[in-house]
Amino acid sequence: MKFLIFDILYVFFSFLTYFISATLTYILGKFLWTANDILNIAILIFCLLCFAYLFVIVLGVLKNLFQPKLIIGDFPIGMNKDYVAWALNSIFCGIFQTAPFYSSSKLLFSLSWLFHRLMGMRLGFSSLVGLNTTIRQPELIEVGQGSILGLGCILSCHFTANGKVHTQLPIKIGNKTVIGGYSAIAPGTTVGDNSVVGAESRVFPNCEIGNDVKIGALCHIDQGVKIPDNVKIKSYSRIRKTDLIKSGEIWQGNPAQKIGEIS
Repeated sequence: MKFLIFDILYVFFSFLTYFISATLTYILGKFLWTANDILNIAILIFCLLCFAYLFVIVLGVLKNLFQPKLIIGDFPIGMNKDYVAWALNSIFCGIFQTAPFYSSSKLLFSLSWLFHRLMGMRLGFSSLVGLNTTIRQPELIEVGQGSILGLGCILSCHFTANGKVHTQLPIKIGNKTVIGGYSAIAPGTTVGDNSVVGAESRVFPNCEIGNDVKIGALCHIDQGVKIPDNVKIKSYSRIRKTDLIKSGEIWQGNPAQKIGEIS
């Protein structure tokens, strides 16, 4: 019951966001309203669009006013500043993800970009966040220019190993890199420039993936793996921390082994 406060905060901030956004939209619509019925239909459509943008802006303002900065590292689960910061971050993201226009918002590039930037994510304007992505703690995520987060992929910056301690680590994605559909990137992972993580692949915590690395579909990259630049991992492979991969090599298998070199 001690975490009931987070339910109350969710309801409170949801009400505040909807109320402020709707009020501002009403004021705008009233200002623009005319005696022309056809023109008023266009004004209604415009106001609905404005409501979505105002909703995101209000949410971003509330987040930056009330949420303490997320830390990198470990902290206990409970009513402490760092855990409350994580909970508030989840609340503000959840309010957007449960909004009635959330699914269609992914088709509005500028709205999706604006939301993630206001949530603290360092996201290049030329980068694309796909439909149904799950992004936890965007404040700790950096995505470079021209990169793509594919349909349904997951980027999460936290985990709880023992139910008592919460861990938060950043994620960094380089420039012109593709994170494939329904793949998952775990906390503490970096992916370099011009790289690909294939569809439905899993990259576990604290991995370092270099530049020009091509990881195929349905691969499993164990915790703490370091993959140097210019490496190709074939689909359905598992890379272990003990695998000594060198630049220019091709690996395949479960467990994986070197099968050749990139020509």
